[in-house]
Amino acid sequence: MITAPQYSFKYTSPLICDENVTRYFLRYPNQEIYKIGARAIPYPMSGVSCELSEFESVTCSDNPAVQVGDKHLPILALFAPIILNFRLDAPANAATTLNPSELQYLKANGNQAVIFIHGFNVPFGTYARQIDDAVVGTQIINHAAHQITTIQVANPVYNPFQSTIYRGADYLQEFFPALQQAGIKPGADFDSDVVNGTDAHNWFVHMEDNFNRATQQYDRHYYGKYQRLVHIAWSGDVGIANYMDSEDRANAAGHKLVPLLKQLIAAGLEVNLIAHSMGNRVLLTALNQLGSDTAYAEKINHIFMWDAAVPNTALSNESGKDKSYRQNCSFPNATKAVKKITVLYSQQDDVLGLGYPFMNRGYNIAREIAVEGNIAKQQLTALEKQLDTQGTIKHPKITPEQENARVLPALGYSGPDLTDDSIKKMLRDNKLIRADLTKWGVGHSHMRIPTSDVMTYGYKKWILNQTYGLKNFGLYDGTQFTKD
Repeated sequence: MITAPQYSFKYTSPLICDENVTRYFLRYPNQEIYKIGARAIPYPMSGVSCELSEFESVTCSDNPAVQVGDKHLPILALFAPIILNFRLDAPANAATTLNPSELQYLKANGNQAVIFIHGFNVPFGTYARQIDDAVVGTQIINHAAHQITTIQVANPVYNPFQSTIYRGADYLQEFFPALQQAGIKPGADFDSDVVNGTDAHNWFVHMEDNFNRATQQYDRHYYGKYQRLVHIAWSGDVGIANYMDSEDRANAAGHKLVPLLKQLIAAGLEVNLIAHSMGNRVLLTALNQLGSDTAYAEKINHIFMWDAAVPNTALSNESGKDKSYRQNCSFPNATKAVKKITVLYSQQDDVLGLGYPFMNRGYNIAREIAVEGNIAKQQLTALEKQLDTQGTIKHPKITPEQENARVLPALGYSGPDLTDDSIKKMLRDNKLIRADLTKWGVGHSHMRIPTSDVMTYGYKKWILNQTYGLKNFGLYDGTQFTKD
């Protein structure tokens, strides 16, 4: 077992308090990280006294600090994550709007809210735990010709406290420099999808990290301006065989989102939203309801629709454009509530290019087939390969009406319909932006863990951008955002 090095207070450096919160770290100018204690402290920590065994004394206040001998070290307390649970299985008392403390936080940090909505088939999940220690063991590697290699690896030991900020694959070695000195590598348990939480919470951790990094003023070492997003969780985890049920659940979540939007607007906050995949139906449902009231005309500053699993006519306000089997893909008032819309799409997205047309041929065709024949996922995949956007599938459970229903390409695959007059007008008026990521988009969820190209040509080019996207984010200096 390898423990953190002996504490040294040669530098007067900020401490960070993760979540509301759980653990303190001393971050040195040379980027080494030293564990110096743990204690859960309720935000805003005003008047709260706490003691950590590593210190002579610790007093937490609105400007908390620790006194170690003659050294006075300030503590940076991160605000607790802001998550609104719109799921069907949410507790009866789950909040659907922000509390006064959360509103005040957003007002004090740029007077702005950025809301993130996850996509299809994402359970609620949980945050990971803080790392207390590292256990060194052996890993056996089987090679060809029956050769076996045994190497030493280190895996994390967790404590009960939640971790709400991103930790990369190099974190264990950074946390315990002795590992790197000994040439010991992180083991399989130290995977980014393990140490950064599960399901929706994993998305929340990554999306906050992505937004903060896209400012080009945050490097995962200094958290002085670290900004929280507002996260929406909804019940889209119905499984591939019940895909169409997720539309109804997305609609329900969209209606729940409206009071939050009205609350933020009434508080005078700049409101922006980013949605992934089927989360864009949640977004459009809310905006369609909001936009039906002229009092909310263009009250939403900017929306970013990434990998949108809705038809490419979803932004149209023309009648007769909804060709879906259920006739539920028209949102004629949605664009009225928004000043600016950016659609980020990629024709490398096989989920939307192949799976979306199949799943939208009719109401729960996939479920009916699966229930009837107990068809496994790989067999459904084989069915998907039978058609493209104009192909056919022959199965007794698919009616002629379902088969003949026209399936338009997904907005997140083809971009907006350029034959639609209302869409063409929004493009001319610079209200609508087409962000083609085909060259850099690798898969359907490439926004969660972006490559350097997706970070550069997705987040920095279109989202945190002085020319095309948000001019500010929290307390970061917007003039340092990419300008073209």
